Amino acid sequence: MSSRKRGRGSARHRASSKAASEQRLSQHRAVTWQVAELLRWDRAVHADVKDSVHQMRVTTRTIRSLLEASGATLGPVGDPSVTDELRWLATLLGRARDAEVLAERYTRTIDDLPMHLVRGPIRQRLSDACRREYSTGWQLSVSAMRSDRYFRLLEELRAVCAAAPPSSQRGAKRMVAAGYERVRKRVKAAGHADPAHRSAALHAIRKSAKRLRYTAAAVGAQSVSKAAADVQVLLGDHQDSVVSQAYLITQADDACAAGEDTFTYGLLYCMESDRAQRCEQGLDDCLKSLDAAVHGT
Repeated sequence: MSSRKRGRGSARHRASSKAASEQRLSQHRAVTWQVAELLRWDRAVHADVKDSVHQMRVTTRTIRSLLEASGATLGPVGDPSVTDELRWLATLLGRARDAEVLAERYTRTIDDLPMHLVRGPIRQRLSDACRREYSTGWQLSVSAMRSDRYFRLLEELRAVCAAAPPSSQRGAKRMVAAGYERVRKRVKAAGHADPAHRSAALHAIRKSAKRLRYTAAAVGAQSVSKAAADVQVLLGDHQDSVVSQAYLITQADDACAAGEDTFTYGLLYCMESDRAQRCEQGLDDCLKSLDAAVHGT
């Protein structure tokens, strides 16, 4: 091989190594930034600041998605892992957050209904129930955030931020491709799911799309991140409708037992069912846009 060819090959190798190093640094910075945000929202949740539970849960999930996608050993090695503990924290925050979502959803929907379709004390019943559920969820979250388990998680996250970006991380394209393949597998599984498990299968697509969204954003693949976010938001609306339908049945049963008019509960249930169907109908277009973004077409 001529010295000129060897020189060109060496230059390409250096350029490739530099790009990979920059990608690793970008991912590490993204995790470090999100951990700082987690600590900020920690204080806000303790103070019960509006929307703080939501923001802390989003941040927790973002960190977990970034760590899972990195494929590197992160933080102290142990059982349970950092990502498992982040899942635990997000689940805890989820109870209060779900109550917030339902309260906002019902307030908006009932306000938009003609007055003659709002029967019985449904507004108060739903509002009071969501408020109680939020309070319980918030208290459980704050209690957990004062535990040794939570403080160990924070120490592990600080260790991740303090460590140098690992040299064994995969390249950006491979990480995005792997994330997209995970989405495709979930889509295929949903296509074969029976009606009883359809909602769970769609929720699995959402979680994979969310992970791809944050991974793509961390490595600079903004078009992929945006397309994945569209899938995530669409299926998030679907999941909210599924949760709402189950909740409305429970509240309607309580209202019926109390001798209250349950007409509006049935109306809201039908509206939620229609929303879920519209989300499913819009999924194909979102997935096509995601495929085009991944393949650059």
